[in-house]
Amino acid sequence: MWQVLTNKQAWRGRLTNRKKDGTLIKEETTISPVLDSAGAIINYVALKRDVTREELLEQQLHQGMKMEALGILAGGIAHDFNNILSAMIGYAVIAKGRFSPDHPARKDLEQVIAGGDRAVDPVKQILTFSRTECYGQFRLFKLQYIVKEVIKLLRPSLPATIELEHDIDNSCRSIFADSGQISGADQSLHQRQAGYR
Repeated sequence: MWQVLTNKQAWRGRLTNRKKDGTLIKEETTISPVLDSAGAIINYVALKRDVTREELLEQQLHQGMKMEALGILAGGIAHDFNNILSAMIGYAVIAKGRFSPDHPARKDLEQVIAGGDRAVDPVKQILTFSRTECYGQFRLFKLQYIVKEVIKLLRPSLPATIELEHDIDNSCRSIFADSGQISGADQSLHQRQAGYR
């Protein structure tokens, strides 16, 4: 600031100033040198405006933008993790079905499935947090259409040696629910409940 002023030029910027009551405020300031007839600086004229509230709002806006970016990042990570989790649970269910009920490996696989089930809820919460649209958009829709979409998404992640069998009744009545919540982070649970083999 002083370098500009000593060069006999006006300076513009923001300063922290103290009010008479001791409160610190942010000021948007323009300071201009006053010159005499010989061109020497004899005084300064300052025009100040309190921008404390504006600066606070700017900080809140930047913080909001950072939180939005964090939400998008968290949603992407949770979505990828959900895909991995779905495959893990799916393979564990398939492997469990290949052992007899008294086989000791079934207990280990049940622990894998239980761990996957516990991981579903945090992933669902992250995905819900990261969404920007409104929630609780309940409406009537056919659940069988969502199940068919889940099957399409699941098929590429499974080896060609695994066959998916399903029996979906297209005549089922509509349900009243939030389709986004049903088709989102809890896919892995619905896949097993739908009876995939």
